[in-house]
Amino acid sequence: MRLDRRALLAGALFVFGLPLALANPQHKDVLVAVPRDAKTPAGAPTEFVQVRHALDGDSLLLVDGRQVRLIGVNTPEIHPSADKTKRVAPQPLAREAARFTGARVDGQRVSLHFEAERTDRHKRLLAHVALSDGTHLEEALLREGLGWMVAIPPNVEALPRLQAAEDEARRAKRGVWGREEYRPVAAERLTTKDAGFLFVTGTVRGVRQSSYAYYFELAPRVSLLVPREEWNHYFANQYARPQAFVGRQLTARGWASARDNTLRVRVAHPAMLTLSE
Repeated sequence: MRLDRRALLAGALFVFGLPLALANPQHKDVLVAVPRDAKTPAGAPTEFVQVRHALDGDSLLLVDGRQVRLIGVNTPEIHPSADKTKRVAPQPLAREAARFTGARVDGQRVSLHFEAERTDRHKRLLAHVALSDGTHLEEALLREGLGWMVAIPPNVEALPRLQAAEDEARRAKRGVWGREEYRPVAAERLTTKDAGFLFVTGTVRGVRQSSYAYYFELAPRVSLLVPREEWNHYFANQYARPQAFVGRQLTARGWASARDNTLRVRVAHPAMLTLSE
């Protein structure tokens, strides 16, 4: 993979059972369904707030100085590099996503709907944002193809409606779904320089395990990491054991990190994966 393509993917979205397009659109996908008892956040605690402006497509700044990160959606990055001294062009559609969000929330009063985890490690509020007309902002972004659905436990109650919104854009090849830069990349073509949000496709060659996680090997130095806690809570009721994935082709989305000269894509929920026959 060329270096400029890595830069586009670095910093931007892994899911078992998401209706997501594979690198080869002729592949027949075997989708792993979200549990039927999954709930929407309609009854979740609500807070009404005033927005100062959108920071980017999936985060807002409130007039009281707090920041909000939308639950369940990841949009292209305006600042893809963590190195602030390095000038990197925004990812495709990043500015469009930011303008879309800003046009709907800048200076507006909105409601925040929370799930189990209310803040992230950056001290941002984690919430679903509803506009004055009742529109869910994260759904609107997904329908326009200006982001991807992400499932990050424990905030996974709204997955059915978010998946439906993304699927609408995917079928229409709208936004990110029509961009070559965001097609899944074969695991063999990735290196430790490809850290960040990405889509990866490959065949599971084997499974390793530690006291913390299972590691599904896609290439000599590329693996999917599923924490044991998430495996037991979200995967075990669908799969007898991790070895069931060996020999299966899949496409995953998630944030990749480099460690010990390997690239690991963390997957914490089945909705971040698509299996092929």
